Amino acid sequence: MPTDSPNRSKSLAREVECDLTPMIDLVFLLIVFFLCVSDLIKQEYVQLTLPQSLAAAEDVPAHTRRVVVNVAWRDDATEVLVRQKIYRRTEDLIELLRAQAAPDPERPLEVRIRADRRAPYARVQQVLAACARAGIARISIAAEPQKEGGI
Repeated sequence: MPTDSPNRSKSLAREVECDLTPMIDLVFLLIVFFLCVSDLIKQEYVQLTLPQSLAAAEDVPAHTRRVVVNVAWRDDATEVLVRQKIYRRTEDLIELLRAQAAPDPERPLEVRIRADRRAPYARVQQVLAACARAGIARISIAAEPQKEGGI
């Protein structure tokens, strides 16, 4: 019957080590990655009070490229924002949309319009017209699901 000598078990215990440095590096890289991604998401979505709709559905991730256009109501005026940049002229918005649609015609560009419920619809119509003039056919308008009992 073989028995382990005390010297052999001590030498095995000394040889087995676990270096946690690569795992700690990986955890820090993941933290930095998620911080950067969350910052990018914050840039796309401006705090708005979206309109309510009975037909509103959950956002399903698509395999298309997406640009989010925010129509915000601030201080009794509307602003059109894309990634925190304000577009005062419709021509500038059209130029941006054309530039975003051009790189990959195989993957169509989708425009998500998020309009504050207090913003005049005329401003939303201008964004829709800009999308049409830029040649973008995939357009969606964000809304919150209507709560039971009315608006």
